[in-house]
Amino acid sequence: GECYSTVTIAGNSFSGSSQHQVCVAQRSSSGWIGVARSYSQYNPRVDAIAGHPNGGAVLWVRGDYWNRPSGGTQSLSNSDAGGLVRLHGNNRTMWLWDWPTCQGGSACNDVESMDVRANGDIVIGGYFRNSISFSNCCSVNSGGGYDGYMALWNASNHGWDWSIALGGTNHDYLYDVRFVGNGSIAGVGQKNGVVSVGLTTLSNAGTGYVAMASDQGTWSWAQQPVGQTRIRTVIPAGNGSIEVAGELLEDNNARTFGLDSLRSSDGVDLFVSRMSADQDADGITNNRDNCLSIYNPPQADFENDGIGDICDDDDDGDGVLDVDDSCPMGATGWTSLTVSDFDSDGCADTVEDDDDDEDSIPDVDDSCLYGALNWTSTVSNDHDQDGCQDSVEDTDDDNDQIYDNPDACPRGETGWVSSPDTDLDGDGCLDGVEDDDDDGDGVDDNLDTCPTGATGWTSSPSNDNDGDGCLDSQEDDNDDEDDFPDVDDSCPNGTVDWRSGSITDYDGDGCYDADEDLDDDADGVPDTSDNCPRGVTGWRTNPTIDLDQDGCHDYNEDWDDDGDGVNDLDDTCPRTNLGLPVNTEGCAVGEVPQGSGDSGGSVTYVNNTYQNDTYVNNTYQNDTYVNNTYQNETSQNDTYVNNTYSNSSTSIAYENETFQNMTYLNETIVDDESDLTPAESSEQASDSGFSFPLLEVLFLILLGTLVLIQTLAFRRRPESPSTFTDPHDHTSIFNDNSLNQEDSHEESSTEVEEEIIEESGVKIESPPLDSNGTVDESGFEWIEWPEGSGINHYRKAESQDAWEIWQS
Repeated sequence: GECYSTVTIAGNSFSGSSQHQVCVAQRSSSGWIGVARSYSQYNPRVDAIAGHPNGGAVLWVRGDYWNRPSGGTQSLSNSDAGGLVRLHGNNRTMWLWDWPTCQGGSACNDVESMDVRANGDIVIGGYFRNSISFSNCCSVNSGGGYDGYMALWNASNHGWDWSIALGGTNHDYLYDVRFVGNGSIAGVGQKNGVVSVGLTTLSNAGTGYVAMASDQGTWSWAQQPVGQTRIRTVIPAGNGSIEVAGELLEDNNARTFGLDSLRSSDGVDLFVSRMSADQDADGITNNRDNCLSIYNPPQADFENDGIGDICDDDDDGDGVLDVDDSCPMGATGWTSLTVSDFDSDGCADTVEDDDDDEDSIPDVDDSCLYGALNWTSTVSNDHDQDGCQDSVEDTDDDNDQIYDNPDACPRGETGWVSSPDTDLDGDGCLDGVEDDDDDGDGVDDNLDTCPTGATGWTSSPSNDNDGDGCLDSQEDDNDDEDDFPDVDDSCPNGTVDWRSGSITDYDGDGCYDADEDLDDDADGVPDTSDNCPRGVTGWRTNPTIDLDQDGCHDYNEDWDDDGDGVNDLDDTCPRTNLGLPVNTEGCAVGEVPQGSGDSGGSVTYVNNTYQNDTYVNNTYQNDTYVNNTYQNETSQNDTYVNNTYSNSSTSIAYENETFQNMTYLNETIVDDESDLTPAESSEQASDSGFSFPLLEVLFLILLGTLVLIQTLAFRRRPESPSTFTDPHDHTSIFNDNSLNQEDSHEESSTEVEEEIIEESGVKIESPPLDSNGTVDESGFEWIEWPEGSGINHYRKAESQDAWEIWQS
C-alpha cells in the first residue's frame, strides 16, 4: 500500500522517508522482517499485488519514481495507466518492467487484480475507458463508458502477449482474474445492460457475470446469474469447476444460480457459488441449451428464435428485450433493425416512435433525425440544440455556416451567420464579440495597423517585415516602419524599430547606418574605403572633385586631394596622378611643382590625366548628375587648368617657359605641340619670318598679357560646386573681410599693374615674420596681406617661417 515515515506492524517499527511511498511489508514464518519502499514522488498508489514463484511479488502501481532494468528511471503520474513493477524479495528492490498508455485522462485504467502462474506469466484484470495500448503488442477499445479487460504478460519474452475486452455501451467492470488450469483464465465482475463477451452476448437479466478466456487471448464463454448481483472474486475448484463470491444487491426479487435461488434478507448480502460446464444442470450442455441459466430439459421454443420459451424476455418478438423495450407490447410481425428501429428502443419508427434517435429532440425539430444514439441533447453536448451531437455528428456546432474545421470558434456565439460584414476573415468567430484577429493574419487587432486589412495570409518576416499586420505587397507603404515611405526608402525591407536621424541615418536614405548602410554619406565610396564615411552629403565621387577617390570632397573636406600623404598646404604638386611615389614636396618623378615654369611635366599632367580623361563624356555626363554641378565642371575648363598656375610667374626666367606652357593649357590644345622643347619652339619662331627684335617685342607684349591673365585667374578663382561649401574657408577666418570677386575686379586690375611693375623691380610686399595670423584646425597660420587686398598668406603655426602666398 502507501506509507510514509515510520511504519509499525505488530510492534515492529520500520523507519523511512517522511514522504509518501509505495510500501510492501515482508513477513517470514517467524514474523515481520521489513518494509520495501519506492522512491517518493507523484502520490504513489498500489492497485494490485500478487506473489511471484521466484520470491517477492509483482505489483501494479501508479505515481512515484521508478528504476528500470534497462537503466534510467521513469516517473508515473497518478492519473495515467500505471505500470507493472517487480519486487525482489532478497533485497527488497523494485523495478518497473513496463507501463501501458491510455486515452481518457484521469482514471483511464484501473487494475483490480493480477495472478502469476508457476512459469512466471502474469495476468492482469480491471476496467478502462476509451482505449489502452500495451507496449509492442496490442490495445483494447471501449464500446462505451468503462469496459472490463484482461492482459497477459509473457515471462519468457518479457513482454505483453495479448489483451481482450468485454462490455456494452454502459459501465462494465472486471474485478478479479485467476489462472484456473487447462489453459483457461477466469474473470468475474459486474455489468450494466447487454454486454458482448467474444461471441457470447449476456442480456440485461443479471448484473454479475463470469467470463472464461483461453491462453491464446480469446473469450471461450460467459454466464450470469439472474438478478442484481456483483461478483467480486473467483478461484479454481478443480475438475474444470470454479467458485465465485460476491454480493447480492438490495432487491426484493430472487437471484437465481442455476437451480438455486437466493434472496437478500435486508440490504446487501454476501454469497458463494460454484459453476460447472452445465450451468443449469438440466442435462443439456451450455453450448446447446437455449436457456443457459434456467433448468429447461424440454427446450421448448415456440417462435423458433433460439431462445427457450421459459426464458424468452421479448414478448412481442421484435428483437428488443422487454426490459429495454419502450413499446414492450407494441406492433408485431416486425424485427427491430436500424432501418426500422433506429434507436433500438422496440418502437417501430414509422408507426409508433416520434424520436427515432432518442436524443430528446422530436423528429420534427431534429437536424440529425437518424443521428448518434445513446445520448440526450443538452447545451454542453449539443451547443446549438439542433439534435446533432457535437462530438460525433455535428460539423457546425454553433450553426454559423462555418464548419467546425476550420471554424476558429467552433462553439462560439449562436444565432448568427458568418458573412464578410460579421466575419471578415471567415474564420467562424464573430468579429464584434469573439474575434481578436479580424483579418486572420496572426496579428491581434490591438497590435494590427491594418485590423480589417487583406485576408488569406499570415504575417511573417517575409511578407510583413515590421510585423504590423499590414501585407507589405498590398497595403503597407512603409515596410520597415522607419519614417521613410517605401518609395523614398533605399532599404524598404530593412531594419525595423528604429527612428531616422543624423546619428542613425546620416544621409537620410532610410538605411540604418549601424547594420545595413554600407555608404553612410552616399558619396559612392563604401564606408570601409571612405576616409570621410560620414562626410559631406549630396555628391558622388568622381575625379573632378575627389581625385584620390577616398570619399572626401576635395573642395570641402579633403586636405590631401591626390592621396599622396602630403597635406595640400605643403604639396607643391597637389594633384599628382594616383599611385605614383612622391617626394616630400608631394611631386612624382618628372612632375614639375606648380609655378616652377617647367613645361614638360605640366603639359603631360594636363594631357594625360585631365584633358583627355573619360569622365566628362562617359560616366558622369550620362549619370544622374547631368543636371547637377558635375556636367559643367569639366577638367578642361575648370580647376585643373586655371588654378594650377595662378601664382606661377615668380621670375622673368620662368615666364618664357610659362608662356609656352600656358598657351596650350588655356587654349586647351590637345595636339602634340605642347610636348615641344624650348629649343624646338625657338626654331619654329625663327622659321616664321619674324626678325629676332620683332619677336622679342611680341614676346614682351604677350608676357604682359600672360601676367595679367594669371593675376585675374588668381583673383577670380573658380567657385566650388554650388551644392558644397569648403569647411576650411580661408577667407572667412580674417573677420569676414574677404573681397567679393566681381566687386574687386577694378582693384584686381590695379594689383595686376602692381605685379607687372614688380617684374621691373617692384616687389610685392610679404607680411612681416612677426605678424600674427589665425590658426586653423590643420595647424596652419593664415593672414591677409596687405589687409583688404584679398591675397592670403600661410605658414606652419608657431614658426617664424617666411609667409607663402596661398594658391587655390
